[in-house]
This record gives sequence, structure tokens and C-alpha cells, in this order.
Amino acid sequence: MATLVRVGIFAMSCILMATHYLQIADADESLINNLCSNTLEPGYCKCCFQSIPGSNQQDARGLGGSSIKCAAKQSIIVQLDFRELASNCTDGEVEKTYDTCVDRIVAARHFFGDAYLTWEEGRYSDAAELAQAALENYWQCVHQLEGSSMTPKLITDCVYLRAFSEVAVGILHQL
Repeated sequence: MATLVRVGIFAMSCILMATHYLQIADADESLINNLCSNTLEPGYCKCCFQSIPGSNQQDARGLGGSSIKCAAKQSIIVQLDFRELASNCTDGEVEKTYDTCVDRIVAARHFFGDAYLTWEEGRYSDAAELAQAALENYWQCVHQLEGSSMTPKLITDCVYLRAFSEVAVGILHQL
């Protein structure tokens, strides 16, 4: 009989812990939905946070840092895409355009790095401005590409970089 009581208490404890965990997960999902709904790219915002481990356990300030990490990570992918295109290019002018884009994306990465450091200091508005500067470097690259051929992968990766950059700006402005 005592064993049955212990099993019952253990089972009840497990149920209570699971219920508490689900309530926390719902609260975090609610926070993410709320913050993302106030950005220019709500769908990409959620995708961004899904790509950063532990985002679903962060408060709003923590999500600000995760949004910067997300955009910075995507800028590395785009930079590698452009480097690959430049190395395989036979047209000198197009190669020069790709190289210039690499420089713009590297500058964007530096702005994201500075934004993250500024975010760590609690200067969220300044971090948003730095993320905006990163986004402007991205746009400088895109404008140079008008008329150039881009691979479907590069187009997709650029769309993600733009969206994740806008997400970072939008989240940081809410802090």
C-alpha cells in the first residue's frame, strides 16, 4: 500500500512538473509571437528564433541578443555565397561586383558584432541603430547586383539576411 502511495505521489509530481513546463513554453511562445508581430517580418522573426538554440527560454532582452546573432549568422552564409561566386566567375566586372558585395557584407557583420556588444551593455536603441547600419550595407550590395546573375541559393540567402536584419532592428526597437 505504501508503495502505491509513493507511485501516486511520484506520478502527481511528474504531472505537475509537465504542466508547469507547458505553461512556461506557452508563455515564451506568447512573448515571441508578441515581439515578432511588431516587426516588419513576423514569419521570418519566428524562423530566426527557431534557429537559435535556447531562444524559447529567453526574456525580451535575451531575444534582442538572439535576433542579432541570427542576422549575423546569416550574413556569414551570404558572405560565403558571394566568395564562391567570385571565385568561379570568369567576367572581371561581375567578379568585381561580387567582391564589393563581400566587402559590404563583411562591414554588415562588423556592425552586427558592434550591435551585439552594445546590446550586452544594455544600450538597445544604439544596438538597433548599428543593426540598421548593417542592413544599409546589405542594401548597398543589393543595388550593385542589379542586372547581375544570382544563383537561387544566393537569392534565398539574401532574402533571409534582409529579413533577419529587419527582425533584429524591430526587436531591438521594442526593448
